[in-house]
Amino acid sequence: MRFKQLILSCVWLMPTVFFITELNAATGTAPNIPTTLTPNSITLPNPATIKATNAVNAPKDPNAPNQALAQSLEQQTHGDEVRWLTTNTGPFLSLYTPDKTGNQFGTVILLHGNGHHPDWPGVIHLLRTQLPEVGWSTLSIAVPNYEYQPPSTVGAPASNAIQNTFSAATPLIQMLSQRITQSLSLIPEANKPIVILAEGVSVTWLLATYNTLTDARFRGVILVSGQSAIDAPVIDFAQMLQQTPSRFFLDVTAEQSTIATQSPQRDVIARRLRSDRYQLMVMPGALDPSHSPLLLKQMRGWLRKHFEVATRP
Repeated sequence: MRFKQLILSCVWLMPTVFFITELNAATGTAPNIPTTLTPNSITLPNPATIKATNAVNAPKDPNAPNQALAQSLEQQTHGDEVRWLTTNTGPFLSLYTPDKTGNQFGTVILLHGNGHHPDWPGVIHLLRTQLPEVGWSTLSIAVPNYEYQPPSTVGAPASNAIQNTFSAATPLIQMLSQRITQSLSLIPEANKPIVILAEGVSVTWLLATYNTLTDARFRGVILVSGQSAIDAPVIDFAQMLQQTPSRFFLDVTAEQSTIATQSPQRDVIARRLRSDRYQLMVMPGALDPSHSPLLLKQMRGWLRKHFEVATRP
């Protein structure tokens, strides 16, 4: 009778042992089968733990989309535009398109919107490819991707919550600043103006890095359809206007914009300071790729007014 009970116990446990063996094989660990087989001696691994472990062991490559873009451009005989630069955080993609007229006015650095790439369809692609046809070289660089991470306030006073939020974006701001500085190595002209343009959330990051734009060639800043970020630092736009009297600002927004933007506030500040170096440009409708030709025309007029006349031979 005892022999029959032992046989039945083994039959009952076989499916469970098989499940443990297969599960451990999938996670790359050795099976842990107890020497004494009793129902209370078997502990199954937690599937949630296995899932989390696999996620940690499979890191994302932030350069994967840009590598695909670079390969695509090289196949389209635009390989000479692809330039990989490096900072202490790793390599990043930049696309340099030189002036095609032989009478260069300057260079426009382009910062694409969040989650995009340096040749993103719409404003960035249009300006990157069309400005060189009218005397402006372009340099479009990869902007670090932004993902909001709510700050941890566990055990911290409530008064520190806002300060912790503002410091959350510091690594991204520092990374972008390094990339802008490194990209200047691709602009050899020592006496030509540099205009830097940002789109979307990159407007916030550009203004956050503004104090690091110390190169005297930076003469213009273009903000296109700017968006705010919840963990951005406080930006003193009045101080920017006062500290850099030789720089011009163009702030482009849509008449029917559905996004939160600081353009009206910047316009009020410039009016209060009676600054003639700031211009608010309101585009009809919503600012999307279908309005890009009009944007290019308006932007050409602004560049011609402030820079091209002064640099004509």
